[in-house]
Amino acid sequence: MLASAPASCSWGAGRVDAFVAGTDGALWHNWRDANVWHWEPLGGQPTSLASAVCPTNGQMDVFVRGGDRALWRLAYRNAGWSAWQRIGGVLAGQPSVTMTGASTMAVLLQGTDNQLWEAAYDGTNWSWHSEGGVLASAPTAVSAGAGGVDGYLEGTDLALWRWSSATGWSSPGGKIVGKPAAISMAAGRLDVVVQGTDQALWHWSNLAGWEGIGGRLASAPSLVSWGSPRLDAFVRGTDNAVWHAWFDSAWHWEGLGGQMTDAPSASTPGANQIDLFARGTDNRLWHDRFQ
Repeated sequence: MLASAPASCSWGAGRVDAFVAGTDGALWHNWRDANVWHWEPLGGQPTSLASAVCPTNGQMDVFVRGGDRALWRLAYRNAGWSAWQRIGGVLAGQPSVTMTGASTMAVLLQGTDNQLWEAAYDGTNWSWHSEGGVLASAPTAVSAGAGGVDGYLEGTDLALWRWSSATGWSSPGGKIVGKPAAISMAAGRLDVVVQGTDQALWHWSNLAGWEGIGGRLASAPSLVSWGSPRLDAFVRGTDNAVWHAWFDSAWHWEGLGGQMTDAPSASTPGANQIDLFARGTDNRLWHDRFQ
C-alpha cells in the first residue's frame, strides 16, 4: 500500500522504474523488465516524495528527505544498491535532481529557511551552495547544457521564478500554484508547465514565452519529451482522472481515466514511448503505457 505519489525514471527500451513510500515507512522500488513487474523494499525513512534519475543503462539515483529532514541518496550501480548516503542539509520538502554531465548531478531543494539550496555532485564529492530567493513550493531542477542547472519554482508572489547557474535569478511572471514541471528537449531550450491560479494548465518556454493550454487541474503536472518538438504533460483533473495534453504542432487533450489521489509521474524510455504511474484512490500503484 502506497503512502506517497510515485517518482519514475527509465534507462532502456522496455525498462521503467518507479519509487514510492509505503505505508510501512520504507521506500519501495517497482520495475518492469521483459514485461514482468517486480517489487523490492529499499528501506530508509522517506518523509517526502522521491526524485530519481537514470544516468545511463544500469544506473539509478534516488533522493528523498529523510526522517531527520536531511537529503539522502540511494544509488544503483553494478547490478546492486548502495547503502543509504546522508548528504545533509535541512529540507522543507521534496528534492529535485538533474544530471549536469555524464557523472555529475545537481539536487535543488527548498530549505527550511525557504531559500533555494543546491547540492552539487562532481562525480566524487558533494558540495552545498545557498542560491537565495524566497520559495513558496519545492523547486524543479533541469539542465539545458553541460555543467549548467536551472531551477523553476513558485515564489511567494505566486509568480514563476527561474534560477540559473549561469545568469542567476529572473521571473517569467505568471500566476501559478505549486511545483512546476520542466524539461530541456534540446540544448539551450527550456519548457515549463504549471498549474495556474485559474486551475488551467499553462506552458512557458524560454523561446516563446507563455501560452494557455486549458483544462481543470487538481494537482501539479508532469512533463516529458521523447523528441523535439514533442511535449507530453499529464495532470490529475478535478474529476480525479488522469488527463494528457500533448504538443506536436498544436496542443491536444485526451482523458486517460482512472481515479487518482496525487499528481502522476511520467518517464520516457525512447521515441514514441511513455510510461505513466499514479497512486489510485485504493492506495495502489497504477501504470499505463503509450507506445
